[in-house]
Amino acid sequence: MADPDNGWEMESAFVILGDAQVVVEGTPIGKVKSLFADMQDILPALRDEGELKLQGRAFTGFTEWIPGVDPVGELIEETWLPPLPPAVTTQMRQFEDTEGDEPGGGGHLNIMIDLSGSMTYATIGENSQGVTMNVQGACMTLAAILINGCKKGGHTFTIGGFGSSYGEDNDLLPIVSPKPEEDRFWRKVDKATRIVWGKNAAQRKNYQGAILSIDQVVESGEEPGAWSSMSGTHSGAGVARMYHYMEENMKHTEIRTAPLIFLSDMVPSDVNVPDEAVTMDASGMPIINGDILDRLALVDEKADGVPQNTRSKGFWYWAKKYHDNYGPVILIQLLAGDSEKEIEEYLLRRGGKHYRTKLKVAFPQYIGRGRPANEYGTPGPFKAGENDPPQKGCFMSKNVYMDSDGGNLREVAVLLNKFIKNMNGEGEICCGGKGINF
Repeated sequence: MADPDNGWEMESAFVILGDAQVVVEGTPIGKVKSLFADMQDILPALRDEGELKLQGRAFTGFTEWIPGVDPVGELIEETWLPPLPPAVTTQMRQFEDTEGDEPGGGGHLNIMIDLSGSMTYATIGENSQGVTMNVQGACMTLAAILINGCKKGGHTFTIGGFGSSYGEDNDLLPIVSPKPEEDRFWRKVDKATRIVWGKNAAQRKNYQGAILSIDQVVESGEEPGAWSSMSGTHSGAGVARMYHYMEENMKHTEIRTAPLIFLSDMVPSDVNVPDEAVTMDASGMPIINGDILDRLALVDEKADGVPQNTRSKGFWYWAKKYHDNYGPVILIQLLAGDSEKEIEEYLLRRGGKHYRTKLKVAFPQYIGRGRPANEYGTPGPFKAGENDPPQKGCFMSKNVYMDSDGGNLREVAVLLNKFIKNMNGEGEICCGGKGINF
């Protein structure tokens, strides 16, 4: 994999995002292919939502776009009809970058992507180009949309990956335990996670480099370097790693709040609420006992209060800890299947009767303890109906599919787009946690 910091990605006329740069001699590389087709399916839905607010950049006017010189990312989409070559009269916007310390815009976003083997097994359909997409491809496309939104909003970003092993391989920022007594736990987290993007201030602003590294995975079907497979799924380690990143790697920066978006297939065994911490009220609704859930995260009572669970029980513990110290945690669950009925049967078989309900109530009852419950609506990516919960920033999707019209992956993308707008100060991030106002 090419060095993400050397600027090679800005040489290509096919890069979706990027600032203008003088073209140097050499063959352009990093052409966005498969990912571009997926984005092309989704972008019309995003444009219907209006353009994202730009912060940290001053609009100076319009100019003509020059193929091979100017970045495609600055094009006005309505003047461009891909994949036909744009005419020289195609317009693009001009901006003048403003100087300033990181983050230089609305805020910072952390993205954690499931790199376990199950992400590549199930397919969710085909895009409009007839290319089959699996769950990992959907996550990669959503991550690209998030990075695109961060660029337009002037936000910085970091991407992490999690699984159960091989985390030390290609980790840009190996973990250092903050305390000797916590070495055992953080060694487990180090094994199950890695930082894929965001090792320094420059990389946290390198939007086009991240997009092209994602496209390399989508296009080739392989998982090179930092994107390589990480075996099983330790979801608790995934959240703990981003907490450690904020606590240790970002402590000398101005970034002290950062929403965390968690992209995963999250089968029931990966993120279920343990039955020991749940009782049912008279109406049959689950009640989460937070004290029991905290205790279950310890696993080893001899650990002197240091949590040891890196799996499902640890997910909830670290999600709350992250929420209370650094900002909201948003779980986006992508489950693949041929029909809604198939998914429901799968969840019933693997997670039990109250699986989805327990996940929904865990956000307001445990992660958001002490905050208004209406901040934690968790809708799936489906058409709103009279009985659907309000669409808030904290949500999960129960079944994602792709078709020639974009499928309901479009609807997930629209929700993410709205979230980035809220980071721009155009609305309230309704997911609780520290730092919800940017």
